Amino acid sequence: KEKIAVITNSSLMNDRSVIKDLLPADMVIAKIDASSHKSFAKINKPAKHLRFEAVYDAIKKFRKHYKGSLAVQIMFFSANKADYKEIAEAAFGILPDEIEINTPTRRSPAKPLTKSEILKIAAYFKKLGQETGSKAKIISLYEVKRRTTEAIDKEATIKRRGAAK
Repeated sequence: KEKIAVITNSSLMNDRSVIKDLLPADMVIAKIDASSHKSFAKINKPAKHLRFEAVYDAIKKFRKHYKGSLAVQIMFFSANKADYKEIAEAAFGILPDEIEINTPTRRSPAKPLTKSEILKIAAYFKKLGQETGSKAKIISLYEVKRRTTEAIDKEATIKRRGAAK
């Protein structure tokens, strides 16, 4: 049996039909890039009705019912790097199995952080995890070997992302 992982921007995790669809997945990767509504609005530019607190609480509620592996994925860049300590506290508050620390590696209007900046942030997350007794595995893009993946629909992927260089 193939394992199913779902990456979500988390904005609809308070919708019962979305939760129902996520529960059978082997792994759910929920994205958060902020720790307050002010930073959420600045970084994610969400629809006006979306509030950080509601999205965050929905992820925490989902965690209580979800039996699979829950990861929190955080994209760090210049706009949120100063908030890494607050984001770490928020991430650990979800009680994830894994926390993924990333920075843009493809074309993006957001300027990626340097390897040393990401490693400093990852070190803080690891320290906080130890201090809080969390069992969450901390992963940064510079500390793991990238897995090779294959697109289900290569044509659609190229249309969405552009041809590889």
